[in-house]
Amino acid sequence: MENFINENVDDLTVSIDDVVLEKDDDSGVLQFRFIDLKVRDPDKKLVARTSRAAFRLSISDLAGGRLSPTHLELLGPKMFVHRQSDGSFRLGFGDVGAAGQTTPVANDGADATKTVPIEGANNNDSVKSLENAEDLVALLQATLLSDNNKGPTARLREIQIVGAELTLYDEPNATTWVSPKANVTLTRAKDGLTADVEADIKVGLEAFSLNVRSAYIKSTQRIKLEVSVADVNPETLAQHVPDLEALKFLQLPVSGSATAEIALDGKMLNAEMDIRLGAGKLVFNEKPDNEIGVSSGTIALKYDQEKRLLVIEPSLIDLSGGKASLSGYLTPEGDSGNPFSY
Repeated sequence: MENFINENVDDLTVSIDDVVLEKDDDSGVLQFRFIDLKVRDPDKKLVARTSRAAFRLSISDLAGGRLSPTHLELLGPKMFVHRQSDGSFRLGFGDVGAAGQTTPVANDGADATKTVPIEGANNNDSVKSLENAEDLVALLQATLLSDNNKGPTARLREIQIVGAELTLYDEPNATTWVSPKANVTLTRAKDGLTADVEADIKVGLEAFSLNVRSAYIKSTQRIKLEVSVADVNPETLAQHVPDLEALKFLQLPVSGSATAEIALDGKMLNAEMDIRLGAGKLVFNEKPDNEIGVSSGTIALKYDQEKRLLVIEPSLIDLSGGKASLSGYLTPEGDSGNPFSY
């Protein structure tokens, strides 16, 4: 099976420990289920690894001796993302505690440290490095973004990552973000690609849910995002993520949604946010006499690209003993590049 796959896949090398041919119980579609699948690029760098994977195939192409997967499913992979101090990202795959290079990680405020493997599992696999959005799009060009109607991925319409265990080590903030179970779906669209993410996130003792829907528009080279979060405590996050320190006055649960359009170079083109505040308090200058009790509230924000301002649209906060209306704008603090420095 390995030889058959590698003869039909350009520029990538696939290795498999075991393979089973089966029919999907729900759809009746024929699929191959692979055990311990690894994919490497021409430089032998690990592009992807999962303990279990499934391919749904085009029966007509299979009968003709061609391998044309229509659907790829990765089941329960362990994935590691290392955000380095220069802003670039590295990807790793495999088991926690595996041999190989590791990166020290702050252990939730404790004196001890732990390590997160970033070089693969039980080996010294080198890992594909993605430094920006252009690199990620380039990686997808060979699969869901390919215009090649005759290649092995010509019929590939969807990639699903189910029950993934994700770990992000944010080196600039010395912070580890963990999602014990995340689902990601990449779907080929008429003019690009859509991606859906559902994940429960944990950083330190703070846990919240995250949902992301994004679309890459090939003709305009832009990315559209829809993001929603529930039950985030900004003050707790700020204790673990220095970039979020400006939010530590919000000592209450926050939920909300945002939409944005971003260029591939990271430039924000437009954005809108609707924020819902739960019961708690606002604490300014960390002094008890500067506390304001909050019962609930809604805040609407809109990004003004030309002026680089976050505009506070008419909003209302229900305070303990009264109500307050908000409007105005927030200006960026210097040129730090930190979107929360306003």
